[in-house]
Amino acid sequence: MQERVLFEALVRQTADTLHLYLTACTTDAALADEVFQDTIVVAWQRMGDFDPKRSFGAWTRGIARNILLAKRRERSSIQRLDEEILVQIDNRVGVLEKEPGDTLDEKLACLHRCLEGLSERDRSAIDARYKGGLRGADLAERLQTSLENARKIVQRARAKLQACMKTKLAWE
Repeated sequence: MQERVLFEALVRQTADTLHLYLTACTTDAALADEVFQDTIVVAWQRMGDFDPKRSFGAWTRGIARNILLAKRRERSSIQRLDEEILVQIDNRVGVLEKEPGDTLDEKLACLHRCLEGLSERDRSAIDARYKGGLRGADLAERLQTSLENARKIVQRARAKLQACMKTKLAWE
């Protein structure tokens, strides 16, 4: 469960640069979309191979490059893709992505710092929902509140975490 949530967050954060990379690599928008989808599927299947000390964006662009090259070999209608040019495009897109918190370890360290700054109630709500996997009535019971209020507490705590991380990562 946590792995899926983390994966989704990493994909949301890097999707724009991955799509930019694919658009720069091919003039065929449909092909770029197809490779984007295939890349996300392969990345999810191989998430265990991801090194958190590396950039998630660079890792997914590497997967995308391999998929693009494989599709080119399968379909003669796809324009020739020079691997050297793909590497150059990857390097340029990687520069756009360079920012503090680019690695999983940096993001997790920031998340932990932000969690420490939450109120006890907000931290308990986040722990119950994401560490404990509680939802709905079980979450409300744990937080000793109504179902609607439990959802609001978690929603607001997530918003606080997001704002905190955005601020800390931008500042660092």
